[in-house]
Amino acid sequence: MIVGRMSTNDFQLNDPSVSRRHASLTFRPPESDDDPPAGEWLIADLESSRGTWLNSVRLNTRHQYRIRGGDLIVIGPWTLVVVDPDLRSAPGTSPATIVDEDELGTLVAPIEPSAASASLPQPELQQLLDCSARIHEARNADEVIRALLDAVIVGTDFTRAAFLRPPGGDTTEMMASKGYAERELGSPTFSRTLIQEASGGAPARLQRGSMKATGAAGDDTVVALCVPVMAGTTLAGFVYLDKPSHQPRRKWTAGRVAALPAGLARLAGMGLANCMRIDIERRQSQNEAEMKIAAAVQRWLLPKRTGRLGPWAYSGETRQGKYIRGDFFDLVLRADGRLAVVVGDVLGRGIPVSVLVSATQGFLHARLEQCDGPADVVTALHEFYRARVEHSRFAKLWVGVLDAESGTLEYAMAGQGHAVVLESGGAVRNLSDDRYPLAGTKHQDTYGTSTSSVSSGDRLLVLSDGLINQRAGEPNDASITDAEFAETAGQPFGMERVIQRLQADGASPDVLPSIFDALTTHAGAEVLDDDATAVLIAR
Repeated sequence: MIVGRMSTNDFQLNDPSVSRRHASLTFRPPESDDDPPAGEWLIADLESSRGTWLNSVRLNTRHQYRIRGGDLIVIGPWTLVVVDPDLRSAPGTSPATIVDEDELGTLVAPIEPSAASASLPQPELQQLLDCSARIHEARNADEVIRALLDAVIVGTDFTRAAFLRPPGGDTTEMMASKGYAERELGSPTFSRTLIQEASGGAPARLQRGSMKATGAAGDDTVVALCVPVMAGTTLAGFVYLDKPSHQPRRKWTAGRVAALPAGLARLAGMGLANCMRIDIERRQSQNEAEMKIAAAVQRWLLPKRTGRLGPWAYSGETRQGKYIRGDFFDLVLRADGRLAVVVGDVLGRGIPVSVLVSATQGFLHARLEQCDGPADVVTALHEFYRARVEHSRFAKLWVGVLDAESGTLEYAMAGQGHAVVLESGGAVRNLSDDRYPLAGTKHQDTYGTSTSSVSSGDRLLVLSDGLINQRAGEPNDASITDAEFAETAGQPFGMERVIQRLQADGASPDVLPSIFDALTTHAGAEVLDDDATAVLIAR
């Protein structure tokens, strides 16, 4: 899903601070037993001008980050809460909110920052310092919230405190509470009007006995207080304070009531921001470590970058993408003197797929050494997957066998393949096809073999989907219209650009650097969306 200002996006947020294509949300199904059984969602910033924030941390451009229930995503003026419908709230954690601004003698109003930052008496200052020490030692967000609630109960006239997440509809989410009797936990109610007032970023008060027409604070009793807790620029939640109606209340000024809770909320906000940053870094470092391991395993098994096998000179390259690590290629000079070439893509990502890539490449190498025909090799891999690999694992293949003596090329594929022959005279023959399904899918089709000629001086180029489908980077010109933007951004690299590069480089023995330079220019980034593989063979 694409999130942004354009009406053609999957999810439109129409505000000048939101980029046309601001962020992406991607669903990834489970790849192994260690993955969440329902899969996972990932978010990436698409080079937006104002940035995308996850739990108060600005995301690195075009890196994917795992998200989970309870995360806060900030895009422009919106704070979006990630909701996991599979996680059922515990009893009492989704209390109702009520609208009470129209009740006679009730005042809901913000507290001026200057009043809320008044000097604290010595006991309350000591409470602030004690809470600061606890927050500094906190190992996670729950401990920060607990320290905050303990401190506001001890240091204020209120006897009940709750930490609420940003509200939605008639209910809110209570992350933690203190001072509520056991019998009250199932039915506490909070003032929706008061919470909405505090959403503006300043502490808000609810007073009884005030004349709403005047809006004056006076010395009327503050019966509830709501203080926003900001983790950096992200509204992480609210600390909501009140006490049962039968308990006596002191007639403090609004500033006197809010001074300590406001100071504690600022401390808690810094503590939460730090915990959130550490959590995001931990998620990302785990993801990057998995990708590095997967990439290293694949590199070990790839042929050398350039070389000669019999009468054939070759060059081959795989550029690792950001997320998926399934591409591979191989070349085998067979005992019958013919050259076999395979370009494949195992669908998926991470270490499990990297292991499967290694097994697939070894299986294909052995079958090609046995002088099997291309269709026989593809069929054998299909049956291997069907017998041993879960049906959520599939492979794309282009397999060819070159015969220098007869000047022929036999080839077969599973899924859409991309290959061309650039003849010595400059003509281009397209050897791509999409008639045959992926290896490993539930089908009864028979893979077939096609034949083409390859003469001396011709060059064969085989490509993976990642190279052909690489999307264009987004133009930085803010003056272009949405229609012009849509025509430019996201357009695939395509086979035509590959052919143009082949023809422009004449008889160059290694045109791959030129193709990949054009690809990264098209993408507007060195790191591609997907693995991209190209193999060039010349006689």
